Amino acid sequence: MRIFNLLWLFVSVVQAPPPADLSLQTQTICNSYHELSLRVTQALRIQAGDISQIQRYQQSVQVFLTTVTAHQDLFDPLEYNTINTSVQNMATALEEASAKSEDIAEHTPLAPVEVIHTGQRGQPRKNIDRELLETSLRL
Repeated sequence: MRIFNLLWLFVSVVQAPPPADLSLQTQTICNSYHELSLRVTQALRIQAGDISQIQRYQQSVQVFLTTVTAHQDLFDPLEYNTINTSVQNMATALEEASAKSEDIAEHTPLAPVEVIHTGQRGQPRKNIDRELLETSLRL
């Protein structure tokens, strides 16, 4: 961002000032990038395993990438390449998180306690899996 601001300042000094909507567009794209980056980082840390949320962010990343590609003439090649690479890294991280989330559902959940309903009054009987308990205590 700082490089972008310095470059933009240099270009505006050397050339005629850009139209007001041009700088507004670039600022909006930069703000959107930072917001998307924060949201993706948060999703990767907090919402791991929630495939619907991860897929939602994958769609947001693709929409942002399409928007940046359509407006790549607003950026110098180095700045565009940096943004494009960063967004591709976000997409890759989300894809990996999505694959891990799908893998989680494939495994049978552990059942440390078996609940046995006897049909009689009172609480059902609960049998604890001693092997699983011993293994978990060793860890």
